[in-house]
Amino acid sequence: LLKFQLDNTFLPAATFRPETIYGVTNMFINPEATYVEAKVDGEGWIISKEATVKLSEQLRKVEMLREFRGAELIGKYFLDPISKRKLPILPGWFVDPNSATGVVYSVPAHAPADWIAIKDLVAKPEELRKYGIRPEAVKEIKPISLISVEGYGDYPAVEIVEQMGVKDQFDPKVNEA
Repeated sequence: LLKFQLDNTFLPAATFRPETIYGVTNMFINPEATYVEAKVDGEGWIISKEATVKLSEQLRKVEMLREFRGAELIGKYFLDPISKRKLPILPGWFVDPNSATGVVYSVPAHAPADWIAIKDLVAKPEELRKYGIRPEAVKEIKPISLISVEGYGDYPAVEIVEQMGVKDQFDPKVNEA
């Protein structure tokens, strides 16, 4: 888990690729999912309700303080632990609260689901305004190239999404990409 600070709590995000933290541009939270503010081994975390069970099974001490919808987090800013930049939390309906912590840090240069979710939001400014997010702020998100992938340019996720004609974050081709 990589922990991102939000006020006096942490948003822990699971990853198999911790080196991609250098390319983070935003966070995705499922606005319709249930999240909890909890003490995990005494530290304040915000995670999906489903994650509390998994953490308990890993012998962590989990104390749930309150439940709320993910929509409450949308539009807030978290602190990138590397660059110390304040980055936005955006709605991501593709985020599965049953998967890891239900918190996804976004690396759109290298993660097709992240790139297409950003494109979806740019195309739906009314969704952004609903959460108090300026559409221009999402348009300004630029992928950060990190890893050379043979056969691709600086932004492999952008290229594969375009090549495969992925329509949106609900397109089954996202997983293949």
